Amino acid sequence: MTCARVSLRPLSPQEELKVREWCPHARGRMMALDMAGELVGAVGYLLEGGECQVTTVVVAPHRRGWGIGSEGVRALERELTAKGARLFWARVPLDAGLAFYLWLRLGYRPAEVDSEGVIMMRPAGG
Repeated sequence: MTCARVSLRPLSPQEELKVREWCPHARGRMMALDMAGELVGAVGYLLEGGECQVTTVVVAPHRRGWGIGSEGVRALERELTAKGARLFWARVPLDAGLAFYLWLRLGYRPAEVDSEGVIMMRPAGG
C-alpha cells in the first residue's frame, strides 16, 4: 500500500533488528516504512475486531523531521481500514508533547487520560 512517498511492507528479520536499535521498546505487528527501496522507519499495531492500536511509530534518525512517520500512519490506516478497522487509537505518554502534537495533526483527539498517558482516537476515514 502506498501513501505519498512511503509504502508499507513486512520487515525482514535484519530490518527488525535495525528498528529495535532505533526504538528498543517497539511492539506490535511491525511493518516497514519503505521509501524507494530504503528502510526509513516502521509502524507497529495491534488489530482486534474493528479496533487498531497503533503501538509504534519510529523513523530512522537521519530521516526524521520530514513527515515520514505521519505518512506511515496514514498508509497503515488505509490498509487496515480496507481490512475492516473502524477505529484507530494510540497512547501518548504524558511527557511526550511532540508525539501529542503529531497525533493531533493526524486528526486524532484525546479520549481519556490514564496513568500511562493520553489515549488519542480517530475513526476510520475521519
